[in-house]
Amino acid sequence: MPEIEVHLFKNNPRRRTRTPRVAPKAKRTSDGFLYDSLAERKYGGILRSRQRNGELADVKRQVHYELRVNGELICNHDVDCGVTLNDGTFELHEVKRGYLSDLYRFKARLLRATALKEDPEIKYRIFSMVGPRTFVEIPW
Repeated sequence: MPEIEVHLFKNNPRRRTRTPRVAPKAKRTSDGFLYDSLAERKYGGILRSRQRNGELADVKRQVHYELRVNGELICNHDVDCGVTLNDGTFELHEVKRGYLSDLYRFKARLLRATALKEDPEIKYRIFSMVGPRTFVEIPW
């Protein structure tokens, strides 16, 4: 009977190592804040400059939501930015680059079905980076 060679995944010499798809921390840090992505850092810079110019009243980073259905916690969702406009309206801004994953789509739908139904005044907006400092809103 021939011998069968077995390679465990972690000991496999032919295993290709994946390069991380996230930029280094130094590139994702701005004004002392560590962002999740380069696109989010650039968008945060645009929001901070708009706030300094008086166009926005307040900008909050990583707004946390516990998404509950019938009192049971389903999942947590951290929205990239919470923006208060000068007229007092509050908007949630999400920054995405490229593909919207199934997990993100699920959490966004659940956010709209729970937290945003409770407070319909909040507007949820998704932005995608299309240039070095250019973002467009993705219709959802």
